[in-house]
Amino acid sequence: PGVSYRWSPVTGLSDPAAANPVASLSYTGPSADTTVIYTLEASINNNCTATSLVRITIRRRPSIRLLPVNPTICAGDSIQLSATGADTYTWSPQNTTGDKIWVKPSVTTLYTLIGRFNSGCPDTSSVSVLVNPHAKADLSVSNTTLCTGINLGDVLTVTAHPENSQYTWKDNGRVFGVNSTGAIPAWSSSTQGATDTIRL
Repeated sequence: PGVSYRWSPVTGLSDPAAANPVASLSYTGPSADTTVIYTLEASINNNCTATSLVRITIRRRPSIRLLPVNPTICAGDSIQLSATGADTYTWSPQNTTGDKIWVKPSVTTLYTLIGRFNSGCPDTSSVSVLVNPHAKADLSVSNTTLCTGINLGDVLTVTAHPENSQYTWKDNGRVFGVNSTGAIPAWSSSTQGATDTIRL
């Protein structure tokens, strides 16, 4: 004789009419855990019926948040990564524990964090620390004592570096040019005997 099965509730079940359905359950609520009780009703030819209960306890899974969201540093600098949402934390590739770590990668590096509640359920999150190379400024001068009416292009030579995104020119601390190519901007000094410090 054929046996039919009916599970209730159907939440998370792969097939509520199967004898052995797969239950896929998760929980991120405020309590330490939650319980789902399934009722199974089995019948033969819709006549004789038997009922049974299955109790499944679901441990709460943490929901980790990593900060900063888009960390960026210059080569040689360090940055603090922090996490919330769990009881214990394990970072890799450091293999370090704790909710905060300081890192000083030499190249762009992906950091992975596993957070757990004391009940043992884990959550995993990752963040990539972008490492920017230091900017380079190569500026040479052919003559440092000149008459008024100076064209900087006649006395300065700039070597541009493709990794640089911006060049800022300053005269005694005052910005007089900004560009992305390293081109020497227009500049003049009409004060006799003046000393100008040009910085790039």
